[in-house]
Amino acid sequence: MSGNRFEIRVPATSANMGPGFDVIGLAVNILLKLDISLYEEVPSSAKNPGFNVEIQYSGDNSTVPLEPEKNIILVVALFILKENGFSKFPKYTKVVAENNIPLGRGMGSSAAAIVAGAILANEVGKLGFSREELLKYCLVFENHPDNITPAMVGGIVASYINHASNSDDNTATADANKGSNKSISGDSIDFVRVPYSDKIKAVTVVPQFELSTSVARSVLPTSYEKSDVKTVGTWARENCGYPEPTEYTWIAWCLLEWCWPDRPRSGDR
Repeated sequence: MSGNRFEIRVPATSANMGPGFDVIGLAVNILLKLDISLYEEVPSSAKNPGFNVEIQYSGDNSTVPLEPEKNIILVVALFILKENGFSKFPKYTKVVAENNIPLGRGMGSSAAAIVAGAILANEVGKLGFSREELLKYCLVFENHPDNITPAMVGGIVASYINHASNSDDNTATADANKGSNKSISGDSIDFVRVPYSDKIKAVTVVPQFELSTSVARSVLPTSYEKSDVKTVGTWARENCGYPEPTEYTWIAWCLLEWCWPDRPRSGDR
């Protein structure tokens, strides 16, 4: 951050890798970029003085709402700010977004926007939260960690939700999005980084149609036959030829193989 202007960059992600449904994800070098300018005084041309923030997009993002109460980046940022004593952005903030992540194509565009909003709030509010603390806020808006975690920390990660023993612990509510109450609980995200060689390159295939996460998840059955559900160790042995998984080394091995068939989900989705 330099003076009254700074940048935020968040990568696209691919998740549900191999056996890691809602667990394993990786960041790819396709970015959502935010160019943020802070003003000591509200400009005469201010569009949303009530929220003290405005956003615009470069390029073709005509379907993305610009209203602070509808734009997911600003909704997340306003929620976190309100959770920490701010009724609006502390300084008038202008955000210019350049989104290179295809929307609704399985590349974590929503996760990138959520993470960008969390980082934006942390910077403008000078909140000083760690990445792990920001991920806790991200859970309010996306309750599976496989995209938001690599979007926040980069690389390949295996992550899971660590549910609080007391569901009422550290729970608060805020009206970040008018008409929609969100709440933060004591749940947090734990993750481990998966080592990989920098010689491995990602190739993305982008479909020519949109498919929302909620629709993709809705086709999954509510229960499975026991024969369709394999333990991690069994899957690693049968699909990757690895004798026994040691800590997380099996993940790195599987990533090097063409081991993506998955009986519980692939057929339905």
